[in-house]
Amino acid sequence: MPVPAYRGRFAPSPTGPLHAGSLLAALGSWLLARQAGGEWLLRIEDVDPPREVAGAADAQVAALAAFGLRHDGPVEYQSRRHALYQAALDRLLAAGLAFECHCSRSDLAASGGIHRRCVATARRPDPAIRLRVEDGCEIAFDDLVHGRVAQRVDIDAGDFVLRRADGLWAYQLAVVVDDAAQGITDVVRGADLLDSTPRQVALQRALGIPTPRHAHLPLLLDTDGRKLSKSCAARPVDPADPLPALQAGWAALGQAALSSPAASCTEFLAAATDAFRLDRVPRRGMHAHPPHRTTIPQSPAARISAISPSPSRSSPMTSRVALVTGGTGGIGTAIVKRLADMGHKVATNYRNEEKARAWQDKMKADGYDVALVKGDVTSPEEAEAMVREVEATLGPVEILVNNAGITRDGTFHRMKADQWTDVINTNLNSVFNVTRPVIEGMRERKWGRVIQISSINGLKGQYGQANYAAAKAGMHGFTISLARENARNGVTVNTISPGYIATDMVMAVPEEVRAKIVADIPTGRLGTPEEIAYGVGFLADEQASWITGSNLDINGGHHMGW
Repeated sequence: MPVPAYRGRFAPSPTGPLHAGSLLAALGSWLLARQAGGEWLLRIEDVDPPREVAGAADAQVAALAAFGLRHDGPVEYQSRRHALYQAALDRLLAAGLAFECHCSRSDLAASGGIHRRCVATARRPDPAIRLRVEDGCEIAFDDLVHGRVAQRVDIDAGDFVLRRADGLWAYQLAVVVDDAAQGITDVVRGADLLDSTPRQVALQRALGIPTPRHAHLPLLLDTDGRKLSKSCAARPVDPADPLPALQAGWAALGQAALSSPAASCTEFLAAATDAFRLDRVPRRGMHAHPPHRTTIPQSPAARISAISPSPSRSSPMTSRVALVTGGTGGIGTAIVKRLADMGHKVATNYRNEEKARAWQDKMKADGYDVALVKGDVTSPEEAEAMVREVEATLGPVEILVNNAGITRDGTFHRMKADQWTDVINTNLNSVFNVTRPVIEGMRERKWGRVIQISSINGLKGQYGQANYAAAKAGMHGFTISLARENARNGVTVNTISPGYIATDMVMAVPEEVRAKIVADIPTGRLGTPEEIAYGVGFLADEQASWITGSNLDINGGHHMGW
C-alpha cells in the first residue's frame, strides 16, 4: 500500500487521562494532517509499565473520539512491537554503532550524565545498550515552528540509551522504529521534545531510515511555569463537554477567532481545518486557562511589535543557550524576553534572592521560563561558578550578553576610591570575569555571540560620570580586541551603546530634567528597553555572522558620528 504524501500521528503515553496539554498537541497534529489531505494515525506508547495507569489508554482513545479527533487505521500499541525494536538494536550492534554499557547514573554524575566513555565501577548483569555518538556529531534540522535547530549531540547528549538496564526500551529507539515502520512523514508534537529530536535524527541516520518533517508546538504551562502534564496532576479535559476545550486549544495555538461560532465539534473542526495557519503558532509555552476560556492574553512579543518586529519564522533559527548578566533590570528583562522569543534557553544571574524570585514569578506569569543562577559578576570565582551552573543545567553558553551595570555618580574631584572601583568592577571587570569561562567553549564549537551593553556616555562622556564613562568606553576596546582574536573561530563580539532609555531609573528623574534630555534627542523621545533588546536579537542572529568588532548606537540620534 503506497504511503500518502502526508501521514501524521499522535502518540500519547498511557500515564493518565487526556489533559489540556495533550489535547493541544493532538489538535495541532490532527489539523495539519487534515489540512494536507493526509492520514492521522494513533499509537499508544506503552513501553514503560512502571509509569502506566490501568485503563488510561482506553480512556485516551475514547476522549479523542469524543473531541472529534478520529484517527485512520487501527490503534497501534508499542507493547506489541518488541520484535521490531530488537531487530533494529541487533542491526546497530552488528554494525558496531551500539554497545553495552555498565555505567550507572552515579558513575556519570561527574560528567553531568553525559556518556563519552565507559567509567563503570562495577559490571551489571543486564547492561544498558547505547548508541555510539561520534565526536563532533552535529545534527541540524528545520522545524516548521522553530526554524533551524542544531545540536552538538556528542556534547549535549553523548552516547544515549537505546535499551535501559532494566530491560525496557528507551523512548528514542521505540519512536524512531515506529515512525519508520508506520511511514510517518510528519511528526507534530510538543516543544518539550525539541531537544530530543537531534538524537532521533542521529539514530535514523544510523539505521538508514528517512527523517520526517517536524513541527514542535507550544506547551501549556501551569501557574509555576512548568509544563502542564499528568505527572503534575493536571486536570483532565472533559469529553462530555468537548467544544470549550477545543476552542481553548485553538487559541493557545495562536489562531485567529473563527468567523462564526460553531455549534458542534464537527462544525468547529471543519472550520478550523480551513482556517489553521502554522505561521501563527507561537514558539513560547502558554499558561493554561480554565476550560471555559477561549482567548489568551496578548503575548509580550505582540505588545512590543509596533516598535520591535518579532523574529520571523522564515529565518533560519537555532535554539541556543544564552546567559544575560543583569537580566532582572529594565533593559535586561527586555533582552531576556527577546532571546526567549527567538527560541533560546535563557539564564540570568542574581545577588538578592528575594527580589530575583519575585522577578522570576512575574516572568513566569508572562509565559517565560528563565533559569536563575546566583553569582556576583565582580568576583572571578563566582562568575565562573555561575557559568558552570548554567552549562550543567541548560548546556554550553553560546550567547553571552554582558549587561550588568551600576552607577556611583559624582564629579571626579570629589569622587571616592570605592565609587571608582565599584563601577569599574561591576561594569568592566565583570566583562572579563564572565566572558573568560565561556570563550574557550565557543572557540571549540566554532560558534558564539558575545555582546556588551555599553552606553552613549562611553562615547561622549558625561558630567559626573568619569567612572561610568571610563568603564563603558573600556568595553569598546575589549570588544574590538576580542573580535580580532576570535573571528576565525566563528565567534562574533559586538557592543551596543544605548542612549537614554525609559527604565525605572530614568523615569525617576524629575520631569523637568527629563524634558531637557528629550529636547536634545532628535527623535523627540526616550528609547524603550525593547528597542535595545531588538539590537541584541539582531546581533545574536544566525545571519549576523559577518558583523564583529562593531558598535551599534541605539540613541535616537542623540550622538552621531563615524
